[in-house]
Amino acid sequence: MQVALLLLIFVDKYAVMILARTIQGLSCSIIWSIGFALICENVEKKNIGRQLGFAFSGMSIGNIVGPAAGGGLYTTLGWKAPWIFCMIVCSVELLGRWLAVEQKDLTKYQHGSPTSSEEATNTIASSSNNRQSLDHTPYSDQAANDQTNRDERKKESALQVVKFLFTLPRSLTGIAVNFRLGLILGAIDPTLTLRLRDQWGKDSHFAGLVYLATAVPCLITSPVEGWLADKIGAEWILSPAAILSAPFPLLMMLSKSLPGFIICFVLFFVLLNSTLAPVGVEVAAVAAQNRGISELHQFAALNLAWSISGAVGTIIGGQLYDHVGWNAICWFSFATSLVLLPMTMVYTGERPLFYRMVYKKSQQSPPSEEQ
Repeated sequence: MQVALLLLIFVDKYAVMILARTIQGLSCSIIWSIGFALICENVEKKNIGRQLGFAFSGMSIGNIVGPAAGGGLYTTLGWKAPWIFCMIVCSVELLGRWLAVEQKDLTKYQHGSPTSSEEATNTIASSSNNRQSLDHTPYSDQAANDQTNRDERKKESALQVVKFLFTLPRSLTGIAVNFRLGLILGAIDPTLTLRLRDQWGKDSHFAGLVYLATAVPCLITSPVEGWLADKIGAEWILSPAAILSAPFPLLMMLSKSLPGFIICFVLFFVLLNSTLAPVGVEVAAVAAQNRGISELHQFAALNLAWSISGAVGTIIGGQLYDHVGWNAICWFSFATSLVLLPMTMVYTGERPLFYRMVYKKSQQSPPSEEQ
């Protein structure tokens, strides 16, 4: 990341800028995947959604602070200043990653640093024997199980991991929901500015303010949605969010009221983003149940789905706007919002909503995906 930022500061050729942006994209993908996997591995399972919600709210903070800081620095100090600011922020983040203690190393710091792997094993075994007499910590019960799973995952080949990802309906549903989100936002992002300009004569600065209006609610809603996913299950969020969000793209076709358009867009954006933390809870649960898959595999798949769908959505949105118009994008967003509703109803959660309705009077659960 730092290398990419340095190249962007001293770039004088277009090809070098493309290279720098490519390095930056690769770095962001790695940090994104590992960062969320680190959260899932180091917090209690019952609090994963809440913690992921806080992480996603950090994205909202960045969306609020970033444009204002970048614009101010560019205006007052020149075009290099925003990149230098990014280097400072990334350096602070890098220091935080260096100071982070992974769960597999936590026991050594809790009981003193063992001088050998044999002593470390003895320490963990002694800690496990005395666990019943110790106060419960977020890592006490899951540390040994996660370490065992991690050791067994090392024996799995890449082909076996791919097979797991594409044969587990619950995992595929989470990845598909992320793909849907990237597809819709990819279609709207490059065309929203054009719609505001063509219909109401607004410039790109006004479009930035509209995006700012979407980031502020997400700062609050993300932790709440994660907490709800922990408490009541992701199945109670993903399907209702799809149903509630679907009407707003159709309302965004109305051209009489600019405030009404902005309100509909903000509500649509907030409801779409309400799926992020619950999807994280879902893929973390799948990773915990299947020894061939880790949280890192799952979040890497989510990141890949987001990247591909964002690129495809951008192309679709641009072509639709040029050849058909804004209304076509709204209909596309409406249909895409609902297309995965059957999957989320059937495969999301420990007891998906479909099974809750079919077996309403029974306590029977759907077949487990644990392998």
